[in-house]
Amino acid sequence: MLHLISFLVVKVFIQFTIQVLKYGSNVITFKYTVLFYLGITILFCYAVYFSKIKRYKGIVVGALSLMLMMLIAETVLRFGVKTKQTYLEEKGGNVYQSPYRQRAYIKEKKQPSDDEIVWGYEANSSRMESCSEFSFQHNYNDEGIRDESISVEKNENEVRLLCLGDSFTEGVGTSQDSTWPQLLELKYDQKYGSNKYTCINAGVAGSDPIDEYYMLEKMLKYQPDLVLLCINSSEPKDIVTRGGFERYRNGKLNQKYGPFWEPLFALSYIFRHVMMDVFHYTFELKTPRQMESEFMNAYQILENAIFEIEKLAQQNKADFVLIYTPSEYEMRTKDILMDSFMEHLAKTSNLKIIYTIPCLDQFMFENGNYIDKYYWKADRHFNSEGYNILADCIFTALEHNKE
Repeated sequence: MLHLISFLVVKVFIQFTIQVLKYGSNVITFKYTVLFYLGITILFCYAVYFSKIKRYKGIVVGALSLMLMMLIAETVLRFGVKTKQTYLEEKGGNVYQSPYRQRAYIKEKKQPSDDEIVWGYEANSSRMESCSEFSFQHNYNDEGIRDESISVEKNENEVRLLCLGDSFTEGVGTSQDSTWPQLLELKYDQKYGSNKYTCINAGVAGSDPIDEYYMLEKMLKYQPDLVLLCINSSEPKDIVTRGGFERYRNGKLNQKYGPFWEPLFALSYIFRHVMMDVFHYTFELKTPRQMESEFMNAYQILENAIFEIEKLAQQNKADFVLIYTPSEYEMRTKDILMDSFMEHLAKTSNLKIIYTIPCLDQFMFENGNYIDKYYWKADRHFNSEGYNILADCIFTALEHNKE
């Protein structure tokens, strides 16, 4: 019976390992961590048993004891201490997600053109965005963006605003009608009447300005009059792990990969503590020196991508505005991570920039504790009230720029 149980455990362990080899670290859960320790220990014990070492019983007992202690340590570190959790694990996810993984919203090919990059989620689909704090349905139109279907033909005197960005634009943490592009349109409706202004929500969670350049290319057929690009402090890290425009060639994703030891980082919190506390690796699986060097290059790539988006918008007779949205950390600590970069853009370019922090700060201090009132605590995105004041700040700035 013991041999049969051991065989079944090793079989399942091998099957899961094949999945990891096929799909990468993103399929690793705590279940696989347990199977990993059990499978490796069982294989080791049988190797010792068949080697006919005289004291194999003592070695087997020692191996089983070590496995048990390590599993206990993994459980305490993962569910008790929690100091080395990734962002998705902190907000209630049970699967590790590699920072090198480009999100599934990129479809590499679409007939009839083999070199067409298709942007957005699956057309006319829906999904639940859930975590420990909320659950909201995201419905996507025929372009794979979180919005209603849009007519290619514009109404007479209609003004169209195309909103580009990541999860803060798609509206993670709120309902479909409470994203900042939808609330911005509502504010225009209240001032100018309905059907005068149309705000198109082309935000896609996890994207960065490289992706958003191609989203703009895709959405130009809707003849936007104004392109709004919303960025935040996650952009440089995304570029460090994904690269610049070279990540896409001939309609295919040339994905970067993490170090060979990333699967161990995904499954073992003991390993994470060693790599991060002893060798000082970051969650991007790089040393601080590597991050410092690559961040300088990432900021240059980010700047170039912003200018390329502006150029493409202007070539198609659309104005362009860059919007900076702060994270919960930045608002709480007043440590604005991209302050120098935004100041550099303001001084060295003619970009129209909406720097939302002073406006958000004023709203949040006037209306109470902003951390609890406007952001989700674990998820760290805005809630519906937070998105509403963000839309207010953007609307006020845009109206001021008209004058």
